[in-house]
Amino acid sequence: MHALDPGRHLGHVGGEEGDLAAAARRSPVREEPTTRHRDTERLRRYFEAYALNSAGVSEHKTIFDAAGVTRVTATEYEDLLTRLLVVDQMPAWSSNRLKRLVRTPKRYVIDAALIAAALRLGAQAVISDGDLLGRMLDTFVVAQLRPETVPPNPNRGCITCAPKRAVTRST
Repeated sequence: MHALDPGRHLGHVGGEEGDLAAAARRSPVREEPTTRHRDTERLRRYFEAYALNSAGVSEHKTIFDAAGVTRVTATEYEDLLTRLLVVDQMPAWSSNRLKRLVRTPKRYVIDAALIAAALRLGAQAVISDGDLLGRMLDTFVVAQLRPETVPPNPNRGCITCAPKRAVTRST
């Protein structure tokens, strides 16, 4: 899959703000004590560029240039979205025979539906763009495989992932 065309899909579609920008304004991002106030418009543009590059092996510079933010801001946004479990990276892999093939991690939006929502695209728009359709399918497949490959983390607070406690009976 090729890298993002910076002018493609970005901006307001249909003249409406969209649900992502409204959700970003209501989100706890601004109340997070360790971070400063975030510009929700720049965060929206960054997430749109990230969504367009989901399942891609693109340099981070491609994403933050398309969004029109600095490297520092982009790194903060990526860290924030990772902590919020909205995006994830699949580490690069290599073997002796294929060492040169892949060295850059693949970036993924956690759920393919978030891509369509962020870009405000309907089914017909996704089907008509083969590159975007491939990225969404790749994102969907990885989302389905992730629970099978990631070991449960008992510190995460997941009820179904918590270790079983021994039940003792008092007499």
